Amino acid sequence: MLLHRREDFLSPGWSPAMKKEAERLGSQINDGLAQITRRLFGRNTLSARHVATFAVLDVPFSAVRRFVATNQAPPRLVDELIASAYTAVIEAGIS
Repeated sequence: MLLHRREDFLSPGWSPAMKKEAERLGSQINDGLAQITRRLFGRNTLSARHVATFAVLDVPFSAVRRFVATNQAPPRLVDELIASAYTAVIEAGIS
């Protein structure tokens, strides 16, 4: 997920089994995000899902992507920055 997009696995060169697996995993992610959104905000609206997705997927992936791409472990500080960003995003999303 860090180095590829879902569409990369659904291109014509992939087998039908691989495409099906990518769709299954995509459904799992969507279901998980819906559950997280309801837990965080008590509702699963489009707006709440955007906030939850940004906090639990976009921020962490962005923070570690360049380290993963160069086969390096992210510095410990990155964990702290992710946690701080998560808290700020969730608190901002409550209003």
